[in-house]
Amino acid sequence: MYAPYIDQDRKFPVVMQKDAHLIEQENYFYLTGIATIDNDEQITFTMRPPAGEDIHLEFRVEGIGPTKTYIRENVVYDPSSAGTMLTPMNRNRNSSKTSVCSLRALPALTDSGDLIVTIASGARGVSGLIDDNLILKSGVETIVIIESGGNGNIISYRNRWSEV
Repeated sequence: MYAPYIDQDRKFPVVMQKDAHLIEQENYFYLTGIATIDNDEQITFTMRPPAGEDIHLEFRVEGIGPTKTYIRENVVYDPSSAGTMLTPMNRNRNSSKTSVCSLRALPALTDSGDLIVTIASGARGVSGLIDDNLILKSGVETIVIIESGGNGNIISYRNRWSEV
């Protein structure tokens, strides 16, 4: 949906796009957290959309020090050390719809898969923000790894996804 208007400063028409998927909050789910971690320690979780499902993942990571985020797909974890199942929250608190995506925290990987995203932020003693998005490959196990580049790094993260 588009809503044209006249920019009063520049006196020419501008087209604004309404983000239609933001209106459909029932299909939005999220996973958030905050942790203090030291150098080379990680926050990890996997996401697996079912075959045929398109998952649009938006991730935001902020640390008070150097922080890296890696996303790898086609990962394989050891079934005997599969980690803890996570329950995502629905962004529409009036909805009882649950996510089709399965999530696990701290799985022990037997195959680290293929690196598809690497983003770093912050520098020595400087805070940084990572804010990006992608469409996950359906039917494929994907891991999100958030890694600290220094001791005592307070990291907050928000992973939000829509199921379209």
